[in-house]
Amino acid sequence: MYNGGAAGLTFWSPNVNIFRDPRWGRGQETPGEDPTLAAKYAASYVQGLQGDGAGNRLK
Repeated sequence: MYNGGAAGLTFWSPNVNIFRDPRWGRGQETPGEDPTLAAKYAASYVQGLQGDGAGNRLK
C-alpha cells in the first residue's frame, strides 16, 4: 500500500491468532487456543519465511 513506488511481496500465510471465540468462522486456520503452541508455531513459521541467513534466497 505505502511502498514508495516499489513493488512488494504478498505472503499468503496461516493465521497465528489465538482462537478463543467459537463464533469466529475462521478458527480452523489457527493453531488453536493454547498460547504455548501458538507461540512455537508462529516462531517456526517466521523463521521459515526469513530463512537461515545463508543468502540463498530469490532476489
